[in-house]
Amino acid sequence: MPWLANNEVTIDLPGGIEVVSIITKNSAERLALAPSKEVHAVIRATNVMVAPFAQVMPDEYRREDAVEAYRAFYRGAKARLARWTRRPVPDWWWEGTDTPGSPGAFETPGPTVLNGSHG
Repeated sequence: MPWLANNEVTIDLPGGIEVVSIITKNSAERLALAPSKEVHAVIRATNVMVAPFAQVMPDEYRREDAVEAYRAFYRGAKARLARWTRRPVPDWWWEGTDTPGSPGAFETPGPTVLNGSHG
């Protein structure tokens, strides 16, 4: 029964730490695991579950780097949801635009109103 064979998966973490897990060969193939592919490890007690970083968004926003993909998605399709009321707008929001406040730049969203009061 070759589908029952196992693979050892090593995930390199910052600081030189490695997480090693044994998963079935079938799971490794289904997840399309490959050297240098970004994955997330969910650690449950003594078990480690391995999965690729999902990008749940239209193809136009997908990038090699999932964080950059989500930033592009929120600057584009989800910009109407963006509100910063108790902290400054993060620097990444302005990436790829003119300087804040200049023509063509995003405008800083106004305050969020929740339950009739300002957030």
